[in-house]
Amino acid sequence: MTLAGRSGLSAVVTVLLVAAPRPALAMDNSAQTATLKKAIRLVAKLDDDKAKEILLGLLRHSPRAPIAAQCHLYLGIIALNALDTEGARYEFKKSISIDATVELPINASPKARMVFSESQGDLAQNPAQQPTVAAAPEAPAYAPAPPPRAAPPPAQPMQLAAPFEPRPANHVPAYVVGGIGVAALVGGIIFGVEANSTLGQAKANPIAAQAEAQGAQVGTDGLIADVFYGVSFVGAAIAVALFFTEKPPTDAPPDSSAAPGVPNAFPTGSLVPVPGGAVFMTGGRF
Repeated sequence: MTLAGRSGLSAVVTVLLVAAPRPALAMDNSAQTATLKKAIRLVAKLDDDKAKEILLGLLRHSPRAPIAAQCHLYLGIIALNALDTEGARYEFKKSISIDATVELPINASPKARMVFSESQGDLAQNPAQQPTVAAAPEAPAYAPAPPPRAAPPPAQPMQLAAPFEPRPANHVPAYVVGGIGVAALVGGIIFGVEANSTLGQAKANPIAAQAEAQGAQVGTDGLIADVFYGVSFVGAAIAVALFFTEKPPTDAPPDSSAAPGVPNAFPTGSLVPVPGGAVFMTGGRF
């Protein structure tokens, strides 16, 4: 082969080596942690589609085990937000199989904790079990990102039950004593009128013996009338005191104004630990 032919062949080989696709350089630990934190913040902002794209891209770089476990963990949370329970169970099992110490964030919903516990139980009963649900296909790098999902409507305020109204005071004793006082007053009036009538007859009676007997009757009727007046006065005083001092009963039913609480699945201001640091999350989720 001539020198010119060798030179042409070397040039072709050089061009092919330059044009050949090169494998993507692996991300270092700090870049992996920063990318994971960015995805977690997007999940907290309800931008699940963009967070999923970042997590899948991070998994393509074969990150270290703690980072990969966190990626699958948050992919499971995103699947639950999309009502894909089986997909969430698959991602949770992948996360636990990579790192058995992985844990859900402290602001995870009760449903996420239930599915995660079921996944832990399945793997504990059969350590060799592998996830059976096919993983979601990775989106091609050239595909446009889907529009962000609209945030859920704000929660309606809880409807509180009407406060308990105390029962009125029991005034029956006051009414009874007052009735006795009224009856005594009527009796006193009757005997007083009778005494006055007998006194008038005694004064007009010309027979001294009869007048004296009528006078004695006047004294008796007057004494009875005075007793009735005294009972009436005392009864009226006691009835008034009972009426204004009687208190409502204290055996009130349990407070019904406290409506059953709705658990806040995602409290604000949560500190989520991640490998190499932590992420401060704010947001809400049902």
